Amino acid sequence: AGPLSRALPCWACLLGSVWPFVAIGGGELNILSDDNFEHETQATTGSTTGSWLVTFGTQDCERCATMRTEMMSILEELHANYVIAASVDRAAAAGLWKRFDLGAEVPVTFLFSKGWMYRYDGDAESSELINFVVEALGGALDSKRRKIPAEPDFLSSMIDKIKSMLGVGGGEL
Repeated sequence: AGPLSRALPCWACLLGSVWPFVAIGGGELNILSDDNFEHETQATTGSTTGSWLVTFGTQDCERCATMRTEMMSILEELHANYVIAASVDRAAAAGLWKRFDLGAEVPVTFLFSKGWMYRYDGDAESSELINFVVEALGGALDSKRRKIPAEPDFLSSMIDKIKSMLGVGGGEL
C-alpha cells in the first residue's frame, strides 16, 4: 500500500462493510452534478460514503482535462483507501458553483471528508494530489479546512432553476 494507506487510522478498515453500496466506476471518475452531488457524496453530513476528491471544471478546459487525467492515474490508490474521485462539469452544476462560491477560474479541486472541505491549490500532478489527501486526512491541514456549506433549501433551488430556464442572471426575479 502507498503513503495514503499509512495516513488513515486502522478504524477506516472497518468501513469496508459499507463500501459495496457505493458505486465506484472501474477506472473512471464519478460524474457529479446538481442533481446527484449531495445524494452520492453525503458531503454535508459526512455520512457513510466516505471521503471524496472532486474536481470542478469545464469540458473545454485543457487544465481541467489534465487534472481529471491525473486523478484517474491515482484511482486505485484512492479507492483502496476509501477516497472516491469525481468530476463536476459547470454546465450541469450551476447550483454547486453557487454553493461553493466558485468563480470563473477552473479547475478547482476539493477533498470532502467528514463534513469538512479542503481546497487543493497545487499543480495537476498525481504525487502532489496524493500528498494533499494524505495531509488532509491525517489532520495536517485542519487549520485550512472549512465546513461544507449546507444545501440550498427547496425554495432557493426552485428559484435558481427558474432563473436558469429564463436565462436570468444573479439578480432577483
